[in-house]
Amino acid sequence: MDILRQVKAYMKAERMLERCHLVIAAVSGGVDSMVMADLLERLQEELGFQLVIANFNHRLRPEAEEEATFVGDWARRHGLPFCAGTADIAQLSQGKNLQDTARRERYAFLRSVAFRLGGAAIATAHHSDDQAETVLLHLLRGSGLGGLSAMLPVENGVIRPMLCLDREAICRYAREQGIEWREDESNHSDKYLRNRIRHQLMPLLASYNPRISEALNNAALICRDEDALLDEMAEISLAELWLEDDVALDGPGFDALAPALQRRVLRKAFCLSAGDLP
Repeated sequence: MDILRQVKAYMKAERMLERCHLVIAAVSGGVDSMVMADLLERLQEELGFQLVIANFNHRLRPEAEEEATFVGDWARRHGLPFCAGTADIAQLSQGKNLQDTARRERYAFLRSVAFRLGGAAIATAHHSDDQAETVLLHLLRGSGLGGLSAMLPVENGVIRPMLCLDREAICRYAREQGIEWREDESNHSDKYLRNRIRHQLMPLLASYNPRISEALNNAALICRDEDALLDEMAEISLAELWLEDDVALDGPGFDALAPALQRRVLRKAFCLSAGDLP
């Protein structure tokens, strides 16, 4: 059970369960989320949390109803609480980005469950190959350090306990443990940009570097650390330069900053003047 020890160590190292007694696992029925559900069920007693299984039906495929039933039945067989949500994403998107709408509605449902239960973290089944694809996705969009940091292990009430695992290890564990799952055929379609990155760009990059996923994950970790450092420096600079009486920045002091700090200080100053936290 090396994968179990690996996930447990990762969750502890990233302090995923601080002040948290409930974990709501977002389970679609696919292999990644079913493995996550299995791992979290095995770890809940040892790590001191109660697991809740949640499924959100986007109504985008005929199979979605059966997948929701499959997840619900799994939860009940394992004696775990189950929460189900649904929305007509096609109607709600109204010509806008379908995946963005689906993601927004799914997280709105999960956060409503977390709020209702109280003291709950939301667990998603993102893994290191997802992380590598996210780095490339953000790079293609021209993101800075924040975007290239990609998905954080802990972020706004969401934990990602499987970022330490790759897709191959997850599928191997599922086979070894006899875990059933449902296959989402839309994952094979190149209609969506992320799928094209997965099916076309990643294999091409692997021909240049067979360990491309690991390299991109390392790059994300470096960007994460450097982004955090720059953000801390910007907080200090803002405190030194903010002229509270004038609701403005000290001009000469601001001009002396490096451009990378200037951009961050400006963003924080805008938020501060708008009444938000910088």
